[in-house]
Amino acid sequence: MKKGLKLVVTGGAGYVASSLLQTDSLRDNLSSLVATSLSESLKDIWITDVILIDKLSTPTLPEYPSDINVQYIQVDLTEPSYLYEVLKGVDVVYHLASYGMSGREQLHKAAIWKVNVEGTRNVIKACLHNNVKALIFASTVNVVFGGQRIDGGDETLPYFPSEQRPWDDYGNSKMLADQSVLQANGSVGDDGTTTLRTCVLRLPGIYGYKERRHLPRVAALMKQGLFKVKYGKNPIVEFINVCNVTECLLLATRDLLQSQSLAAGEAYFISDGEPINNFEFFRPMTEVLNVPYPKVTLPMSLIFAIAFIIELVYKVLHPLYDFQPLLTRAEVYKTAQTHYFSIEKARKHLGYQPKNANDMKAIAEDYRVSPEVVVQGQSWTALFVNISLVFFITCIILSYLPIAG
Repeated sequence: MKKGLKLVVTGGAGYVASSLLQTDSLRDNLSSLVATSLSESLKDIWITDVILIDKLSTPTLPEYPSDINVQYIQVDLTEPSYLYEVLKGVDVVYHLASYGMSGREQLHKAAIWKVNVEGTRNVIKACLHNNVKALIFASTVNVVFGGQRIDGGDETLPYFPSEQRPWDDYGNSKMLADQSVLQANGSVGDDGTTTLRTCVLRLPGIYGYKERRHLPRVAALMKQGLFKVKYGKNPIVEFINVCNVTECLLLATRDLLQSQSLAAGEAYFISDGEPINNFEFFRPMTEVLNVPYPKVTLPMSLIFAIAFIIELVYKVLHPLYDFQPLLTRAEVYKTAQTHYFSIEKARKHLGYQPKNANDMKAIAEDYRVSPEVVVQGQSWTALFVNISLVFFITCIILSYLPIAG
């Protein structure tokens, strides 16, 4: 008799969770991956139940396979009692929830640490309390990247010291969460027999069709005429198509449920596997939106200084006016400094084979046929604040330059 596998996804209202629910990802991929597993004991296991949990009360869920029972439950990860109840009878948990990845949320320090660190520890405790078999954590490359150049780094890289980057609470908090998940591997559940297996997927920027958080923000800035300059010295970075994220989640699930697991207690860098200049990655969007591609290149140090001043002003004004900063210091480093990683470990251990690498052309086309997906840009007040700050800082810098003649 077949045994149904019960899956819980934190961050259930988010983009990756929504993509995971698509028929091709969940029914076709996961069912076949599990059915063809090398482990004889897994041939009769398949996904029957998916529980999405998130703090949002009214998410919009995509269409999903009719033979899979999908539930959405509003849960705050910082309230462990709710998690203990939701995870009853669950086999696998995908911990995708996080806070403070970009924009003004990066400057909300208390919320970042509460969700990313305390929330993750609560998830681990709930997994052990309910004898969950596998926990997969969506981490970030920022756990090892702190503004230094990295060319083809691998999983032997140490965590970046948090005291050296006080400007990146998101990266520092995700680092502690990353450590907590890996340390939890091999812990025995409350029944005294079930062993929790964990692994970590360290992700770069995620993009894909119908992504409605980061790409629309970029498109809005382009339409407002703010994509005028590049910065940094040919910053080579990497991205990951959401279809590759979901694929790797499913591959890790298959491995962790086998009797002999390679992924248990391991971290993996995953990406499209084709590093690219950060600004070139967005060129297809400039073509679709009929926006000139920037030709002027400014030094990273100048943009970093501007972002620093913008952050200071935000901290003063946000109790009165919570505007969207043009850039934060963490965003400057992520977009202006070369950092990319080897995915060979994921290839060897999980059989990961990325597809649709840097496939922005087709995705950008969505903005031509459906212009409403471009989020409304910054308000004129926010725009005025940001531009005034940039102008003010530029004047200060120019005042220190020698006068000709």
